[in-house]
Amino acid sequence: IDDVIEVIFRCCKKPATPSNKFDHFNPNPSNSSAPFRIFNVGNRQPVSILKFIEILEEAMGVLTFKNYLPIQPGDVESTAADTTLLEKWINFRPSTELKFGVGEFAK
Repeated sequence: IDDVIEVIFRCCKKPATPSNKFDHFNPNPSNSSAPFRIFNVGNRQPVSILKFIEILEEAMGVLTFKNYLPIQPGDVESTAADTTLLEKWINFRPSTELKFGVGEFAK
């Protein structure tokens, strides 16, 4: 939450502008003719899904029942935020450790 608040605060000081590189006939999801930007706000350290579940369990004080199935289309084994665009836009890199952030969220 702390990182998200900092990002919102910094983005308020640097409003988005339309991209002059946007091509209506060949649109690219990385730019837009609208004055908006979408950023990934998170920790860049990869974490396995099982580790993420373990951190959630600890923060919430519960154990979950896990039913292991073969990997499904769209499943991921680990995840991490790519904050490259955010860092370039407002010169800020989120730094909250996952365990701390989830713990604060659970409170």
